[in-house]
Amino acid sequence: MVVRKFSDRYVRSIFATLLFLVLLSVLVTAVHAQTIIVPDNYAKIQWAIDNASVGDTIIIKDGAYHENVEVSIDHLTIRSGNGSANCIVTVSNPHDHVFSVTSDYVNISGLTVEGASGTDQAGIYLYGAKRCNLSDNTISKNSRDGIYLYNSRGNTLTGNTARGNGYGIYLDASSNNLLEGNTVSKNEHGIELFDSDNIRVTNNTVNSNNYGGINMYDSSDNTLSGNTANSNNGYGIYMRSSNDNRVTDNSVNLNKYCGIYLRSSSNYNRITNNTANSNNGFGIYVDHSRNNRLISNNASNNHYGIYLLSSNDNKIYNNYLNNTKNAHDGGTN
Repeated sequence: MVVRKFSDRYVRSIFATLLFLVLLSVLVTAVHAQTIIVPDNYAKIQWAIDNASVGDTIIIKDGAYHENVEVSIDHLTIRSGNGSANCIVTVSNPHDHVFSVTSDYVNISGLTVEGASGTDQAGIYLYGAKRCNLSDNTISKNSRDGIYLYNSRGNTLTGNTARGNGYGIYLDASSNNLLEGNTVSKNEHGIELFDSDNIRVTNNTVNSNNYGGINMYDSSDNTLSGNTANSNNGYGIYMRSSNDNRVTDNSVNLNKYCGIYLRSSSNYNRITNNTANSNNGFGIYVDHSRNNRLISNNASNNHYGIYLLSSNDNKIYNNYLNNTKNAHDGGTN
């Protein structure tokens, strides 16, 4: 067997050639990308998508559109020409999603999306989609989900308004996503994470939902910071069987039942610098959960400030508990 050794110069030359070919491919794609106008070029959004290519931008002019839209092209941008107040996409078949996205690197922005009423249908549905960006949309009047991510990773949801839906934003088996600066109010449920890990939920407003504000089920290693989850009819922040989460600098006031609720083996969570006061039933409630840290929270002016039930080995210190009507510790700490 002959072993051939290549010089460093030869290796660098091969690498440079490969890099050039990759950059050339990107440049060719950019050069051939086009802008498609609805309804000027195509009367329907779906027709525009069907005739689009990778890298194209579809601009939707002001108007009312009645469609079910399927997006299966990567690197596609779909946006309004003049903001969500003027560009309204209402479902045609209410038993299907308004927008269904099964491709990667799709941007959808500046649309009002409404009217899905099927059992598991959503205003915008991402299925197995990666690196998509949903921004500045108004998602309303969808009986199940406003925005629904299933098995979708690395997506960004920013500046969206979800109201009047069953669930404002729902993530199922979808990890490594960012939810930032969204307003999720007056839905049945606010933001829900189910079996979803490594999610950043930051600086969202999740107020006045009929049940919970931000809910986590079987979800771990998430960060909830800087959110406002006030005046919900159930909980501000709720965790069930969810571990190793970081909950910090959130406002969870005026919720009917509880500001922050850890339940059913929600362990090793860090709850710090939250404001959970002003007439919650419970400021912070730890139920059958252990090894959590509750540090420097304000849980004043509630019926119960910090309440533990069958919860052991938790660390609780430097919390502010002024003017709580009752105090209870049902665990060992």
